[in-house]
Amino acid sequence: MSFLPNYPDLYADIHKCHDCSDMLPTKAIRNTNMVDSASNVMLISQCMISTGGIDSGVHFYDRKGKLTKSGKLQELFLNQLDQTLAPAKPVELEKGNIAERDTTQKTVYCTEMCMCHTGMTYASYIHKDITRRPSMTEVKACLKNGFLLKELKWIRPRVIFLAGNAARLGFYRHILKTPVAREHAKMSISAEIEEIVNFTKFPVISEQFGSIIIPIFFPEYRLFKRSTYESKMYNPDFVKTIKNVLKLGDLEWRPPTMFPEDYLAF
Repeated sequence: MSFLPNYPDLYADIHKCHDCSDMLPTKAIRNTNMVDSASNVMLISQCMISTGGIDSGVHFYDRKGKLTKSGKLQELFLNQLDQTLAPAKPVELEKGNIAERDTTQKTVYCTEMCMCHTGMTYASYIHKDITRRPSMTEVKACLKNGFLLKELKWIRPRVIFLAGNAARLGFYRHILKTPVAREHAKMSISAEIEEIVNFTKFPVISEQFGSIIIPIFFPEYRLFKRSTYESKMYNPDFVKTIKNVLKLGDLEWRPPTMFPEDYLAF
């Protein structure tokens, strides 16, 4: 962690922000008790979802302290990496408690590219309402406030997961802004995962934050592309390559640089 983080003030500022007119105005203030200073993984979703976070103040948990459907999918993926959404210590909510994590796991720091709920949109191909994907205009407006950059500087994660295409494109185009990131913005999430699996290396990195950048699917993607979602997110080679990074000790870990010859390969 770099310099003294002030999560209560940051979360209060996020809670007060209503700059985007098409975003839902109501959201619970984030619960600071979910923050674990030892987190080495950050999960950046493209936006808030209708259940979990928006009414509980805790990403992917409802007010009773139970994982939402999206939360269960994220937890299933993270558990493969010995990571979890669960806190280091029990957290009390309005109608229940969140149990502390297993001692063999590490807590992931969760945030969003757009820190409000975008509302729902009807997906005719699956005949269901799904979370609206934020526009790049909304992404840029949220980034302009500097909330996410503060979180990145405070956490300095070893691995950053970008969940959803808006999170991926927003990060590549407006935070990284490197030639490699611009090229990968032209690819699909599936293609990027396949590249990591086939070459066992991570071509997109952040020298500024010393992080490896890994795109993953937004949980709702499973509703209409279940086979693709499961074949990528639970691919044993994909999981193994990420675990090899996370299991390195602090003295073994060397933050990535911008030079191709230094891309981490495992």
